[in-house]
Amino acid sequence: MKKRTLLLSGIILTFLIFVAFGSLLSSAGGATPIGSAEELLTLMNTPSMWGGDYLLTEDIDLAAYAGQLAQAPIGNSSSSAFTGSFDGAGHIVRGLDFSGYTARTARVGLFGAVKDAVISDLTVSGSVTAGGQDVGGLVGIAYGHTQILNCTNDCTVSGNANVGGIAGRAHGADAGVLIRGCKNCGAVTSATKNAGGILGGANNTDGPLTVEKCINTGAVTGATGVGGIAGLFNATPSSGST
Repeated sequence: MKKRTLLLSGIILTFLIFVAFGSLLSSAGGATPIGSAEELLTLMNTPSMWGGDYLLTEDIDLAAYAGQLAQAPIGNSSSSAFTGSFDGAGHIVRGLDFSGYTARTARVGLFGAVKDAVISDLTVSGSVTAGGQDVGGLVGIAYGHTQILNCTNDCTVSGNANVGGIAGRAHGADAGVLIRGCKNCGAVTSATKNAGGILGGANNTDGPLTVEKCINTGAVTGATGVGGIAGLFNATPSSGST
């Protein structure tokens, strides 16, 4: 009886070690899970994390942090951009509100600036308002070799120029930017120029750009360069918006 008990204990211990080791390997070799507001806020405020791969495991509500300094765009420039991947896995981030963020007025969105990045299957809602340019519900400015796939914006978005539901501006350089299968449902307003339901603007110096299979149902307002899909779409070479 004692031998059987020891054998069973050994089997259970081996199983637990196997599970723990397997979990460690999964965590080390895959994306880092984000399942709470606190974990997302940590990513927002930790530039050293902006090169990682992340998986949203739960819907997240940031309403308790509305207008607080803790809500800050992920990535802020071409030299300090988000360069990893963020898989929303069909989840939503609610309660975006950057009214308390005063570090800058340009390149504002859940992701302020992205480069060599992939953002997919994510919905955002709330309010994204800034006094400068390159303002988007999801991405403020997308630099080269970036893909934004199957994402939805339900935020109200407003800025001074280059304002879009999904991305404020695409700056592809030589590598290009792809926006595919995205939808905007929020109102988009530019005080001056380039307002688009999906993309605020991209001019002919911004490199290759593709916007395809996207839908806009939100109102778009601006003084000039206003479009349901894109406000200014003059990238070279480029494919059409549909």
